[in-house]
Amino acid sequence: MARVTLRITGTQLLCQDEHPSLLAALESHNVAVEYQCREGYCGSCRTRLVCRSG
Repeated sequence: MARVTLRITGTQLLCQDEHPSLLAALESHNVAVEYQCREGYCGSCRTRLVCRSG
């Protein structure tokens, strides 16, 4: 399980094992995310990792 902090809002979300992707985790928390293919090929849902620990 990973913790994600949204830089824009400061909101912390937990990404659980049931979420196959970050996109799915964000959607499960009702965060609006742009996407097209849902597979990671087109790059429209690409985001930047600002900090990583662990």
